[in-house]
Amino acid sequence: MTQTHDAAAASGGEVNEEAPPRSVSEAAHSYRERQWSPLPLRRRSKEPVAKDWAHATVDSAALWPGNIGVRLGGPSRGLVDIDLDCAEALLLAPAILPPTGAVFGRPGAPAAHWLYDCGAEAPAKASTGPQFATGFGEKGEKDKPLVELRSTGGQTMFPTSVHPNGEQLAWARYGVPGKVGSADLLRATAVLAAASLLLRHFPDEGGRFHGYAALIGTLLRCELSSDTVESIVAVFVQQFGSPARPREQSVRALQQRLSSGDGTVPGFPRLAEVFGAAVARRCKDWLRSNEDWRRHPKSGAILPNAVENLRLALDRLEVSLRHDEFADRLLVRIGEGREDPLDDNLGNRLWFNVEESFGFSPSPEKFYAFLRDTAWQNRFHPVRDYLASLKWDGRKRLDTWLFEYGGIASRPDEAYVAYVRAVGRIMLVAAVRRVREPGAKFDEMLVLINEEQGTGKSSALAILARQPDWFTDSVDFAMKDKEVIEQMQGKWIAEIPELRGRKKDIDHIKAFLSRQRDRARLAYARLRTEVGRSFVLFGTANDTQFLIDSTGNRRFWPVIGANFDLEALTRDADQLWAEAAVAEAEGESIRLPRELWKVAAQVQSESLIEDPWVEVLREALDGWEGKIRSGSILQLLGVDPQRRSQFDNERMGHAMRQLGWRRAESPLRFDTGTGRGYIKGDGIREVFVSPDADNRALFILRLGQPPAKGEERWVSGGVRMCTPNF
Repeated sequence: MTQTHDAAAASGGEVNEEAPPRSVSEAAHSYRERQWSPLPLRRRSKEPVAKDWAHATVDSAALWPGNIGVRLGGPSRGLVDIDLDCAEALLLAPAILPPTGAVFGRPGAPAAHWLYDCGAEAPAKASTGPQFATGFGEKGEKDKPLVELRSTGGQTMFPTSVHPNGEQLAWARYGVPGKVGSADLLRATAVLAAASLLLRHFPDEGGRFHGYAALIGTLLRCELSSDTVESIVAVFVQQFGSPARPREQSVRALQQRLSSGDGTVPGFPRLAEVFGAAVARRCKDWLRSNEDWRRHPKSGAILPNAVENLRLALDRLEVSLRHDEFADRLLVRIGEGREDPLDDNLGNRLWFNVEESFGFSPSPEKFYAFLRDTAWQNRFHPVRDYLASLKWDGRKRLDTWLFEYGGIASRPDEAYVAYVRAVGRIMLVAAVRRVREPGAKFDEMLVLINEEQGTGKSSALAILARQPDWFTDSVDFAMKDKEVIEQMQGKWIAEIPELRGRKKDIDHIKAFLSRQRDRARLAYARLRTEVGRSFVLFGTANDTQFLIDSTGNRRFWPVIGANFDLEALTRDADQLWAEAAVAEAEGESIRLPRELWKVAAQVQSESLIEDPWVEVLREALDGWEGKIRSGSILQLLGVDPQRRSQFDNERMGHAMRQLGWRRAESPLRFDTGTGRGYIKGDGIREVFVSPDADNRALFILRLGQPPAKGEERWVSGGVRMCTPNF
């Protein structure tokens, strides 16, 4: 077979050629300058002098009388050698291999070695032992290969060595090796080996019509570009002449038929008929073809709903799918493009792409079910992955982050300092637990308070969330379970901004905090789902007083004076989460220690809004204990008992509780009969309230003992005048 291509000239690549070295010592020095790793070989041999050559170091100035080799792959900054071991590969290399400026050989094969720079991606296989060489042999890798790819763990004899047959190696081009990715180079080498084998076994003149059809169809089905296939076919034409029917067997014609969904375009079955089963099988192995469509046994049509065919179609379209467990969304990437959420538009485009590219149409229900299942099998959780990627440096920050980054002023009160340290730590550990164990019980929230604007409270929470998508400051407490699932999935840190003490808001927040899981049947879902909450709530407020009820406030952990150092928090946020992740993994509790309950209650009381009714009742009832009718209390407050609202009842109850009174669970016995009321202390004596006959703007309060049988109406325990809250 005559080599008609000038491979050295066609190798392309970046030229920048230097004068090639003329001796072994010059070569050693020059290769060192290129950051390659030379090593001495025996005279007229490919064998290294040192037994442990893979780990030996070589002095670049050393002189040795033998040959010179270069260690490939990692030791030479990713240098890879494609060794063309047959005449067919020498002919086809310019049509298939990526361009390179570094090529050498010997007089009998002047362009037998093509060098590439794969950088850190240089192929390596520890399992192959000290020599990494992917050999593409005709009958197996133990035979003399058609093409070899040598990289890490291997070495090649370089110019100016003398080949064992007496020929001296020389540079055909001493320029810059072509830069190429490892996967692309492996693929090109495999294609070169397969094409070389087909060139060697191309049928004689009588079978060339079918030979060209099988060659072109198979290469196109293996997704080689039309330009590459045309370059390969040009080499065959130079050796064997043009196809008998050039128009029918042109690359363009067969590509058009394939794109139109024509299932009769030849592939590996035809290749086996023309070139023999052994050749076709080896080519298929090398090319790693995915052309195995599952077909109808009689018609031969591709089965549109077969899972294997759907998987093959997406593979050939270079579609990759993942499921984001945190946000409960499907992500799709096509080729090297951007990864986007899979919506109806993208899904429909993929469905039509399958039909347009491969000529079959799966049912939409089966197709979308396959997309969801494929993504689910590639599920990931970005927040868990983020936490797992962190490595704590050992410095403790979690206890003091509210002081160090949040600007919370310390107090002489050690109990208060312990409270701030505890609630700050618990919030971050709880956030980690909620992500690792969705629905974990945690119904408290830290409330960051500063009466001044621009103290960075909201910005700090956004920084802690680490990703913009993981943070929200839009929480609607009127949402039903389904809406909570849809709106809050994918959120880790949720801010409730501008707490102002509106009773309705506070009650909704308490109810929202108390729920760990949400249950609903989501859109397009067949079954009802239960989703554990993965987020924690933080509150922010500009008013130090935002609580309106003296009860039920254990869920709120106020800290006053928040003024964040956002730069420092940004710098150390990862370490805060790293420490929290370690603490959570060790099983740390996210409950406020019992010894801090009292100080927490005191801090919460400081955040209570002072209701004017509290002052009126304090003046009227100060120092007294006993029992009093609810209607009498409303009289003191200037509210007509007959026209009171539910809000009046609740507001009265809040005020009485702040003064230490509690609503009786059952009706009380009063002097004039039974009725609802409040008690304090032993609840024996009664507080009587009556209008002053002389001054209608005053009430007379008497504290008395209910009379015993035969005694006076009441026994006086004190008399007091009170101005009602008109």
